[in-house]
Amino acid sequence: MLNLSGKAESKSSSKPAPSTRKTKQEKREIAGVGALAALGIFDTGQWGWNLVAPAIALGGLGLLIKNFFRYRRGPFTERTVADLLAEIKVSPVRPVPATIEGKIIGRGVPGLLYSEDFVVRDSTGILFLDYQQPLVIWNFLFGLLRPSKYQNTTVRVTGWFRRATVPYFEILRLARGFFLV
Repeated sequence: MLNLSGKAESKSSSKPAPSTRKTKQEKREIAGVGALAALGIFDTGQWGWNLVAPAIALGGLGLLIKNFFRYRRGPFTERTVADLLAEIKVSPVRPVPATIEGKIIGRGVPGLLYSEDFVVRDSTGILFLDYQQPLVIWNFLFGLLRPSKYQNTTVRVTGWFRRATVPYFEILRLARGFFLV
């Protein structure tokens, strides 16, 4: 190919302009400097150890705020499964606090010996109940030892209705008859 000066150019010299590489490199350098500044390395010269406690405190505050929205202690009103499924603005972060009453018809994962979750049915439909504990071993032990006691029993469940890939109800309290479980 000929350029404007009349000299021949080869096709192999189609390298990207150096300014493109330079801007990418500059972006990386700016990000690195920002990360180091966030760690406090440029602040004290002592690797920013004086910022560890405030960073942990801010992280804890962020978790508290997230949990405040995830586990609202609003009025747990009596609802049916159809009422809950008709709710539109529901997500894992914005749940609907509610109380439902129905019959447990099975485990959340049929056939899994240690499944701690349930499926409840009321007069309007069925809903997946999610049982969560702070430690996974407690979920495992509950699923292994207790669910058979609840099969085909009428229960009153208080918790939060959430919508993910499958709508589910996260259990806060599970009462069978007059007994709180």
